[in-house]
Amino acid sequence: MKVKQLIVLVFVFIALSAVVFVKKIQQPLLPAPPETAGLKLPHVRPEEVSEITVTVPDTAAGAEKKIVLAQDAPGQWRVPGQYQARAQAEKIEELLKNISSLEGDLRSDAAEILIDYGIDDPHAVAIAVQSKGKELVRVLIGTKRAGMDGNFVRRAGSNAVFLVEKNFLTDLGFWAEVSADIFTADPWIDKTVARFDPAKITAISLSSAGRPQINLQRIKEEETVSWKFVREYPAALDSNKAEQYLQALSGLQATELVSPDAATAAKNGDWLLTLTPEQGEPITVRRGPKDPAGTNYFLAVSDTEYGYAVSTWYVDELNKTDGDFFVDNPLSIDAAAVTELEVERAGSAELTVLTRQAAADGVAAVWRDAGGRDVPAEGVANFLQRLSQLRLVTLEDIPALAGVEVRLAFGVTEERRQIVVGEEFDCAMGKCHRLEIVGMQRPFAVRAAEMRFLLESAELLVPEASVPLAGGS
Repeated sequence: MKVKQLIVLVFVFIALSAVVFVKKIQQPLLPAPPETAGLKLPHVRPEEVSEITVTVPDTAAGAEKKIVLAQDAPGQWRVPGQYQARAQAEKIEELLKNISSLEGDLRSDAAEILIDYGIDDPHAVAIAVQSKGKELVRVLIGTKRAGMDGNFVRRAGSNAVFLVEKNFLTDLGFWAEVSADIFTADPWIDKTVARFDPAKITAISLSSAGRPQINLQRIKEEETVSWKFVREYPAALDSNKAEQYLQALSGLQATELVSPDAATAAKNGDWLLTLTPEQGEPITVRRGPKDPAGTNYFLAVSDTEYGYAVSTWYVDELNKTDGDFFVDNPLSIDAAAVTELEVERAGSAELTVLTRQAAADGVAAVWRDAGGRDVPAEGVANFLQRLSQLRLVTLEDIPALAGVEVRLAFGVTEERRQIVVGEEFDCAMGKCHRLEIVGMQRPFAVRAAEMRFLLESAELLVPEASVPLAGGS
């Protein structure tokens, strides 16, 4: 290459380099990423904390509203301003853990714009953690939200505002606007009605007006745990149902707490559920009257002065008798073995008598009435299934048989069994019918709703040509 050409190339390279340099220095600087750092809060051990105070300003009234959570012993928290109610220890300890480990993006350290975040002293929500009168840490939460899952936070005495990925406002019960008017201790109150370990309960008893309804005892033999009836019955006990009952009771949650006065009314109630633990005093739950709306019962528990308002539906589910713990199909209905079925209802002049015709080669068994007409096998199967699902009620005060609602008889090979169902009466379950198994001394009862369900299926035990069509008359 000639010297002249080389010189030209050098000048071209220098020119291009100059252009690139100029372009580079003309580019705008990218904004620096936000500073990520901890708020340098002291680590707080839950067992050292004696009190947590949450303060929400009421700017309209020029005042503030406080809620205090107090710890009497490690893991034992209460709400002094709410009947000294138990507080949710797990939730409070999670709050302390979140405060100690706070990290976030530094958004500002200018005092004049603190109000823009709602985090200046007069407007911020404050969480103060104390140990026997000494303040360990105070955190301020901005009332202006930062999306769905974040809050603006600063340490008391510092102007540095951080955006943290923790929604303290939601935890405090503020789903939308932050207002002292809606600020309550409700999110922190433990509304568990009865606190116990189901595995440590050795006996369950329930009585109403002094009459026993449930009386079960736990038996432990080596590594096997089961339950037994205190009284004798012709049906066996299903231990799984006893365990499920305890699980349901241990998870029972109140709608709200009620005053000691309302609890006193419940303490005078005659519905008493008692659990006997392996150690310690029995746990008692008494049911009192319903609230004015009729949607909750007032309950009183032995270890609290205040009471609980609990949905009537959940309480009614606990209102059982020994019969509810029988194994499934307590009447021992084997549909495949039934060969005859008779149903006689009060007020009906017609007696339904059905006979199953044995199956022939390639032909399924059929049911026929006394006139030799075929009856849908599905209807018979449905009736027998509902009969097998009846839950027997065991009560001490079942009235004598005054009138007959329905008589049932069914044949199993050479055995014939009869059931007589009496008229409806008031019982601890609401409405019941007396149920007698002919030849058995002890009478039972059955819930009226379940008997209606059974009798509805009996209406389809008619010949196929007579089966009512859906929507027809």
